[in-house]
Amino acid sequence: LRTARYSIEDAAYFLRDCSENLDFSAERLQQVEDRLVEIERLKRKYGGSVESIIESAADMRERLLQLQNIEAHEQELVRIGVKLHVL
Repeated sequence: LRTARYSIEDAAYFLRDCSENLDFSAERLQQVEDRLVEIERLKRKYGGSVESIIESAADMRERLLQLQNIEAHEQELVRIGVKLHVL
């Protein structure tokens, strides 16, 4: 019984020491919670998983590059006197 008591006291001291070393920031907690809410929103919008979010983002980046290339080509054609109509 005495040994169990000492073990419990040691555990209590250890946990108290650990808790003193923890850094709690309500602001940081709010940031993390906000981020999790945003991730859940994106999961609902883009297919239900983080992987689908990442895949959708990659697809959108690719589409943006294509559109930027079209715009650059259009500007070059306009510069040389040809009008390009993009749908």
